[in-house]
Amino acid sequence: MTFPPDFLIGPYKVVRLLGRGGIGVVYEVEHVRLGVRYALKAFMLEGKDAEFLKKRFLAEGRILARLSHPRIVRVYDMDVADGFAWFTMDYVASPDGRPRTLADMPQAGMVPESDVAGWYEDVREALTVVHAAGVVHRDVKLENVLVGTDGHAVLADFGISRILDDDLR
Repeated sequence: MTFPPDFLIGPYKVVRLLGRGGIGVVYEVEHVRLGVRYALKAFMLEGKDAEFLKKRFLAEGRILARLSHPRIVRVYDMDVADGFAWFTMDYVASPDGRPRTLADMPQAGMVPESDVAGWYEDVREALTVVHAAGVVHRDVKLENVLVGTDGHAVLADFGISRILDDDLR
């Protein structure tokens, strides 16, 4: 699934493609009335597993919408329409203005030790909040940790998380 620039998804206008993941495509979008930038994750609903994947995708959106912490990507809106599901979340840009993950960072020895220690602490803090909420991420890896403009790490991609708390489920 590919949306061209300026394509409208709900009240969001596509700015550009950011990346493709295991269950979806992520775009930078702008809310047409508010002028605020978000990341929008979209997933086609097709095939024999469409209903299962729709439930899993929407569960990820609901999980992230309930988790409010500066080291966790937050979801703001979601919908299912025109054969695909989508949700908007924080657009996390690195100090250079582009989204970057820890996997995009220079090799070991080229990053100050204090930065690495800070990222570790940020992820530990995020996971503490996630686990306290009854959720297990199950896919913590460098590609799922973004680096924000403040240099802090932000945990993302809860696509295969498991909800242990019956109230969240």
